Amino acid sequence: MEEVFYKYPEKLMRANGYVSPSTGELVELTAAEKNIYVIMKKRNMFFEKHFDKQEDIAELSGVSLRQTGRILREFIANGVILGDRGENNEYKNYRYREVKNLDLFQVKGEGKTKETVMIGAVPEDFWRSDRKPDKKVTEWRQSKGTIQKPCNPVIDFDEEGVPF
Repeated sequence: MEEVFYKYPEKLMRANGYVSPSTGELVELTAAEKNIYVIMKKRNMFFEKHFDKQEDIAELSGVSLRQTGRILREFIANGVILGDRGENNEYKNYRYREVKNLDLFQVKGEGKTKETVMIGAVPEDFWRSDRKPDKKVTEWRQSKGTIQKPCNPVIDFDEEGVPF
């Protein structure tokens, strides 16, 4: 298997949690949740919409399958990931449409001096290091000039007139 590397932003490494996009509450982040977030964000930036199986996400992140499912459901419930199985559960796997940037916070101090400091979001440009080309079929055809028409096949005959 080919070695794959994911860029891990320093802000995310230092963060203790994020502000839920749907509720505005502070939500703590574990190392496993950070790993899954990085993988989902990178895949979403590359593919825009993707249908990854939980087994694949678990394998990529090094997190158990059960924990991966719990984390993904939590991200969906908090509005971090926009994903569904389509109308009437038409898809077997979730279709992940968007992974939002997290507004991160860090906890500093201990006991009575403990305070929450907002450290902001990772810039969107950080995640855009590579992206699947957005080339559409019509654009591809236009770039090639004219569309070539299929030609009739050339049939060769042997000395007796039998095609081969």
